[in-house]
Amino acid sequence: MTSYLRYRALAVFTALAASTTSTLAAMQPAEAGNATTATKLIDRPFEECLIKHFQARFFNRIDATAEQRQKLSDIFARRAEETRPFREQLRQGMLELSDMMARDDVSDEQLTAKAHEVRQLRERVADERLKSVLAVRAVLTPAQRQQISGTISGLISGQWKRRLGSAP
Repeated sequence: MTSYLRYRALAVFTALAASTTSTLAAMQPAEAGNATTATKLIDRPFEECLIKHFQARFFNRIDATAEQRQKLSDIFARRAEETRPFREQLRQGMLELSDMMARDDVSDEQLTAKAHEVRQLRERVADERLKSVLAVRAVLTPAQRQQISGTISGLISGQWKRRLGSAP
């Protein structure tokens, strides 16, 4: 595997291992009618359910020890809490950009500026996800990291389709 693909696998691991919960929480239905209140854009009980669901699947996939489960749970909870303001800002920015797209009184320059602002917010969230991945990586054994890497490589290369019986 080339170093680029290894880098991509690490990037996907970021999303898979440490930020799936924050990504899914950011994608949950928003109260678009009241987009001025960013704190309503992320439903905490729903986010907690996503975290628990993700953890159970992740822990089973890597056959995590009790100690790892505790450490990883702490990481996921702490990172979800720390990144919530960034994710709320990102969602608010995306809603504003969407509103701007529909309005006739917004110039292309204004749309471009807002799109760049949203891109910067996405980059900030991605940086936070990398911190999460590094924290999770430190808890996993080399065999567990290899297992996750294999799963991610399968997703990137399309190998997972073959396991599901799809044509190559």
